[in-house]
Amino acid sequence: MPVLKSIFIFLLPVLLTANMENKKMSKTFTVNGQKVTCTVEIFIPAHVISNDSSKMNQSNAVNCSHLFYFLLSKGDIAGAAVLSNDPEKVKGKYLRQKERAGDEEFKKMYADYFSGQAKLKYHFILGKSHLLVVHSEDMGMDMAQLYIEAGGNILLDEKDSSERDMLSRIFQQLKDEEGNVVVK
Repeated sequence: MPVLKSIFIFLLPVLLTANMENKKMSKTFTVNGQKVTCTVEIFIPAHVISNDSSKMNQSNAVNCSHLFYFLLSKGDIAGAAVLSNDPEKVKGKYLRQKERAGDEEFKKMYADYFSGQAKLKYHFILGKSHLLVVHSEDMGMDMAQLYIEAGGNILLDEKDSSERDMLSRIFQQLKDEEGNVVVK
């Protein structure tokens, strides 16, 4: 029996990920009459966002998102703000939100991001810009998160650029009546 238990424990990660498949493809969209080609990664099934510390870094957009929202869940607005390309704007935005909600409610709101209710569905890449599409089970709709490659890191993108604008427009085009994105 101990041998079977050891085999099961060894194979458990394989069994849990056996049905998971990520598809990466090049996709062309028409935005304001202009053809835009970007890379799209589809997470099948949608990737449940967790607070796994090994995924909290700026090596890619997904990990930067984990780190950004983790810091907000701890109330560390200044720490989260430095993960953006406009720290003052981000700091001001989240400080105002924290003032409205209160400290504990603010932390809880962002801790809920890791409760299994937020799921990563898509990752769009256009040049140095990245768009993550995260589905909120609580709200029943998809949300956009924009990131950019800068100085060897990924940062939350808060500055206007043509690539950021294109990804935002693609996100809006792909939303259905319920506010959910579907890429075929």
